[in-house]
Amino acid sequence: MSAREVTPYYTKAYEKGCLFVRGDKPRELAEIAKITARQWNRYQNSRQRENPILKGLQYLKVFEDESVRTYAQAAEVLGVSRERVYQLASLVTKLPPQIRDFLAGTEDPAVLRFFTERRLRPLTMITDGEEQMGQFSELLATANGGANVSG
Repeated sequence: MSAREVTPYYTKAYEKGCLFVRGDKPRELAEIAKITARQWNRYQNSRQRENPILKGLQYLKVFEDESVRTYAQAAEVLGVSRERVYQLASLVTKLPPQIRDFLAGTEDPAVLRFFTERRLRPLTMITDGEEQMGQFSELLATANGGANVSG
């Protein structure tokens, strides 16, 4: 007779029914027996989002090691795809230092939620630094609820 291994799981509701999720339930939702879609969305929105600038800088640090010279080698070290390393490394290197430093240093959750990789990517396509800063200032004002803020 073999011993059975117990796999932890929890249930979460979604638009068409119930989903069983392997693993331990998030601490914030521990007391809830069956997580509703609204509760799950509220939990997801409250979680700290990953800062794409800090992630890109982390990826670039791998290149400081003399043995890592290509995106493929960096990807192997980081455990992600070569394309992902290139995407985040190019995002960081194509943004002006003022924008990079601001986003790397901010801890405002509203700003971090707003400035996703998807929102920052169009800024990297602009070649004029002043125009980049202008666009960033407009985005920052939007992120701060329409307040007139300069970046």
